[in-house]
Amino acid sequence: MVQLTRKAARAAAGALLSLFVVWGPAHAAVPQQINYQGYLTNVASQPVTATVTMVFRLYAVPSGGTAVYSETQSVAVANGIYNVAIGSVTPLNVPFDVPYFLGVTVGTDAEMTPRQAMLSS
Repeated sequence: MVQLTRKAARAAAGALLSLFVVWGPAHAAVPQQINYQGYLTNVASQPVTATVTMVFRLYAVPSGGTAVYSETQSVAVANGIYNVAIGSVTPLNVPFDVPYFLGVTVGTDAEMTPRQAMLSS
């Protein structure tokens, strides 16, 4: 009976190791793109419907500092809603080993504040 238990334990350990080897690296992969959605209004708080130039920057600090990544996109906005894939124009070449904060600029306006913390879910 004891030998059967050891075999079962070895089999279970082998199965768990296999899961880690197969699933572990995929789970820890650095993203190549980040989906980002927003709602854009004009100065009169009316939803925008237009194609606008937007700049997305990643920073290692919540305010100030220098961007570690920047990408400019031409973004279609419909009734204020837009959806972009950050990294689709300029490859995301940051290691994601520290928390990052996203700054968004629309057209010639100043960067929106506050910057948004980039969190995994």
